[in-house]
Amino acid sequence: MSINRLVFLAVATSVIAMGSNVLPGTPCADLTTIPGPCDVASTIPGINSVDPRFTLGDPSVTDLGIFVIPGDVILFEVTNGSDTDKKTWSDLLHFATGPNSSIATVFPDLENGVIGLPPGFTLAPNHVGIQESLTDPSTVYVAGSASYIVLSDCAGPGCEVKEPGETPEPTTEGLLGIGIGGLFLLSRKLARK
Repeated sequence: MSINRLVFLAVATSVIAMGSNVLPGTPCADLTTIPGPCDVASTIPGINSVDPRFTLGDPSVTDLGIFVIPGDVILFEVTNGSDTDKKTWSDLLHFATGPNSSIATVFPDLENGVIGLPPGFTLAPNHVGIQESLTDPSTVYVAGSASYIVLSDCAGPGCEVKEPGETPEPTTEGLLGIGIGGLFLLSRKLARK
């Protein structure tokens, strides 16, 4: 077998391992083949044995302490969420490799289809989308043996998708309409007198 074929097979194996079958945030220790950024992990003694459960705030940047597959996880507020329609997004969880460990960042939903992304941000090729829980203010994203609890703003005031049984807050237009209606009824009552 030629060297070119060996190189091609090595690259193809890495690409397949980094594909959709490996979720962003999966600890390197969980992979049978070590692709890309996980190569670095083997040079730091014991780093792969650390596999905790993380709670990520909204917004937050968390040092994971382990090397993970980089990429993005989009939290959708609706079942038919789309990675091309930011109005269906809630928060975005971004995994990246740092100098000695990996980093997770939560970009919060700022409502009205606006995500607090830095300028020039683009989705990673291995991004995935999941629907967030509407019965809990957090969504648990599981990648390999690691669990990441993402604290979302979905349960708070101004959430685009209301929780079951939650009473929506009155809008400015609604209050204005009630006020105008009250004035109209008051004027009719005074006119009868």
